[in-house]
Amino acid sequence: MVVPVGPSASCSWVGPFDGKRSNTLGLAGISQNGFWCMCRIPRIALGTIQKKVDLQPLLAALLKALERADRIAQLFSSQSCFRSAESFSRWGGMRQRYLDSWLMSPAMCRQSFCLGARGCDLSIVFGQFATELESELPGGSLERLCEWLELPRIVVLDVGESRHCYFPKIPEMTCGVILLGVRSIEDRVYWQTYLESHFGVRLMGTLAATAAELSAWQQEIERDGRNRWVEPFADQMTAGLNWNLFSEIATKVEPLDPADDEWTFLERSSNVNVAIAYDDAFNCYFPDTLDLLEMQGARLHDFSPLRGEGLPDLCDLVLVGCGQPERFAEKLSGNHCMKQALREHVNRGGRLYAEGGGLAYTCQSLECEAGQFPMAGLLPAKARWQTGESHPVEIRLDRANWLADIQSSILGYRSTSWSIEPQTGLQYYCDDPQFRFDIVGYRGVLGSRMLLHFASQPRMMQNLLRPVREVEC
Repeated sequence: MVVPVGPSASCSWVGPFDGKRSNTLGLAGISQNGFWCMCRIPRIALGTIQKKVDLQPLLAALLKALERADRIAQLFSSQSCFRSAESFSRWGGMRQRYLDSWLMSPAMCRQSFCLGARGCDLSIVFGQFATELESELPGGSLERLCEWLELPRIVVLDVGESRHCYFPKIPEMTCGVILLGVRSIEDRVYWQTYLESHFGVRLMGTLAATAAELSAWQQEIERDGRNRWVEPFADQMTAGLNWNLFSEIATKVEPLDPADDEWTFLERSSNVNVAIAYDDAFNCYFPDTLDLLEMQGARLHDFSPLRGEGLPDLCDLVLVGCGQPERFAEKLSGNHCMKQALREHVNRGGRLYAEGGGLAYTCQSLECEAGQFPMAGLLPAKARWQTGESHPVEIRLDRANWLADIQSSILGYRSTSWSIEPQTGLQYYCDDPQFRFDIVGYRGVLGSRMLLHFASQPRMMQNLLRPVREVEC
């Protein structure tokens, strides 16, 4: 049985919060007249230097512990790519948002952060810190975000097997450490003394759960959506963390200047209607993209490829985001009304953009563990699902399409979960064999294996906002 250790503590904020919500947090970064302003946002960076430590279960339990204290936290991933089963809102947090030092400028990161932090009590930017053997990890860097957003750094370490082994070097400027795999008071005292004497950092708390247990819990929720471990782990979190120190670190921050508005040149497009696929099969979208579409006057409407019978009326653009269509392949294949509605939209000259799992849905067929299923048939290609991850890539287009001009440089995270088998007529826009099928098209349909954060690439965002027209791809 997992036994929580450490002093019993109620999960409540102290110090500057004084047990009350801040009236300014609901408008963090935006004044009443709509202009950006300086804002003081309680915030931390939470990261690990051990690849075996999966932060997802820990974050879920942390959100649940905060919810019990009537506190709302906003999570920001330090890289703009999706992971399966990362819907933290079910455990008390707000919908996860994304930052990325590789894709965004410092000003854009600050602006996106302040926009996303509205209405919450605490903002947490999470990811992986580079180890002493790595100067910098590929893609977005948690270290750079710490510099740009002035984030206090908290490191999570698994010490279950480290007492007589090599102990990793704690990153510089670390404010506190949370330890996993500590199952006794004696071990807690040992590690507190070790950290303070060797690294000069404070122990923020200890948890009995190990990295292996966290990994098993994450696999469980990715496999069948079960989350029976969240409540017990939140109990560990409530008892094992020093919440006074946590509050002190999170609130002892300087006001953050969002700087200049990076999106002012976008033209308002009040006549654009956007239909967004949103259900259990497709639910991965960058909130910044949806926020910007609305801020520029677009009207957003959702529809369900699983259960819907048609598209919203008069839509100019259809977005089919990433998700897990391989889990719902048979039901998606059987919704003939929706597939026909999508084909009619394209035949009328409408545009459609799909990425990741959405790309697979627009192909002629989808092959997964359950078999091969006919899909929407908008792209002359077959999609095959496989276990994979996302990696940062940059491609340069050799041919233009309605989303980007020739020679445009496009940055994003390529999902290796889908391979594409082209059929006659499929168009590709990059001649490099390594990237040939990362962005493909046919008529007004564009599909991408890359997960594109449009808010960080405003020129493409502007192209999304164009009213419907006949498109030559």
